[in-house]
Amino acid sequence: MHLSLITHYYNNTQKVGELIDHLSSFSEDLRKRFELLLIDDNSEELAQFNSPRLNLKHYRIESPINWNQAGSRNLGVMMSTNPWLLLFDVDQFLIENAFSGLLNSLHNLETSTIYYFKVDNFIDSNLNQPLTVHPNSFLAQSQRFKEWAMYDEDFAGNYGYEDLYLPYVWEKSGGNRKLVGDTVLFNDKGFKTTNLNRSLDINKALAQRKILEGCRRPTHLLRFNWSLVSEHKI
Repeated sequence: MHLSLITHYYNNTQKVGELIDHLSSFSEDLRKRFELLLIDDNSEELAQFNSPRLNLKHYRIESPINWNQAGSRNLGVMMSTNPWLLLFDVDQFLIENAFSGLLNSLHNLETSTIYYFKVDNFIDSNLNQPLTVHPNSFLAQSQRFKEWAMYDEDFAGNYGYEDLYLPYVWEKSGGNRKLVGDTVLFNDKGFKTTNLNRSLDINKALAQRKILEGCRRPTHLLRFNWSLVSEHKI
C-alpha cells in the first residue's frame, strides 16, 4: 500500500456507512492499494462497521472534546504507516477514475507540497456559497507532514480555523501548496454537524494571534484518550 485515507465523524454513522459502501465498490486492484483510517470523534454511541472489502482501521477518541477535528486528524496521521496521506471530510466521496490516476502518480509528486483538488457540489456552510476547493481535503507526504505541520490542537473545543491555519505552519517550515489542475477528485454530499456551536469568533481570534506570533509548529499532540475499535485487512 502507498496511501492512507483519513477521515473522522461525530454521530453521523449513516454517512460513514455510505462512505464505506462507496469505497468498497472500487475495483479490487484499487482497494488493495489504500487503507481507510476512520476516527470516531467521541460520538454519543459506539458504532461498528462491516468492511470485508477494505483495509480499515477504526479508532475512537474517548475524551469528550467538542470540535476536536484537529485531534481526530492528528490521530489518523499518527496511526498511518503509509508514505502518503489523503485527508478529507466523511461526506466527500472519491471519484474512482480520478483517484486511480492519483495513486498512479504518487511517485512523481513533491514531498514538500500539500496538494489540493477540486470538489464537485461543495457549498461552504459558513459562506453559504459554492466553492470548487475544500480546505479540509488535501494530499501530503506522511513523514514530511509529521515533521513540518500537524494540526494545532489549541483549536479543539471551538469551531473552525484549524484547517485554514495549518497551511501557514506548513509554509513557515518551507513547504508550498498546489492545486492539481482541473482534476475533480471528490463529490461533496453536503452534510454538516448541526448540534454544536458553529461560532467562528474564538478560533478566528486564536488563528490571528498565532499568525502574529510566527506560526510555530504545534506541540503537545493527541491530548486525549483513544482506543482501537477494529481493524480489517484484505
